[in-house]
Amino acid sequence: MLGPAGERLAEGHQFYAVFQTDEEYRVMVVGGKVLGTVPLDLTLAPGQTIIFNGRRWRIESLDARAKVVVVAPTKSALPPRFGGGWSGVHDAVAAAMRRCLSGTGMPAYLDAGARALLDQGRAAFLGYGLDGTCIVEVGRDCTVLPWVGAAKLETLALTLLARNLQATPYGHAVEVRGCSAGDLRAVLTDIAGSPPPTPAPLPAWRRSPSARSTTAT
Repeated sequence: MLGPAGERLAEGHQFYAVFQTDEEYRVMVVGGKVLGTVPLDLTLAPGQTIIFNGRRWRIESLDARAKVVVVAPTKSALPPRFGGGWSGVHDAVAAAMRRCLSGTGMPAYLDAGARALLDQGRAAFLGYGLDGTCIVEVGRDCTVLPWVGAAKLETLALTLLARNLQATPYGHAVEVRGCSAGDLRAVLTDIAGSPPPTPAPLPAWRRSPSARSTTAT
């Protein structure tokens, strides 16, 4: 609670409370109907799939200036991601996860339930052959587990989207719809052998005020 001095300060007309909030985008169906808003605490790009208002949607376009995401119904989507200050997995954490799943040692601090879960995780890791590949084929779709941090994972998903693949990052994996493991492996090999792209200049409305004033003069 505020003391007498704090109350006098808070009651003044020059006192403003400032709270940091996530930037929000309106989610709009093709045709113009607004479904609601979504906080921009994750990477969104055309071609990705999301769950919103209990339904599955595919992102058709994104207008950063108007802060609008245009979606269309789809039959497949990843589970929703909720905000709360999560900043993603670090590269070191992802590498430690892989070492743990590929290892055989059992940490002494685990109880019986945790040991059983680790055994299940290791069995799935070996069962899907993740000790020798990072691609798991499920029906007509694929899941890529590159064991890297969130920033690199989302960069990979955006790169696959640029190659006209329907890629969506989730957790520590990337879901790629409508692509076989062989075709995906060929695309990843081509990406690995390609030179890094030249960064495109920011549009004028995204530059800092100082940059705009310098350009204007």
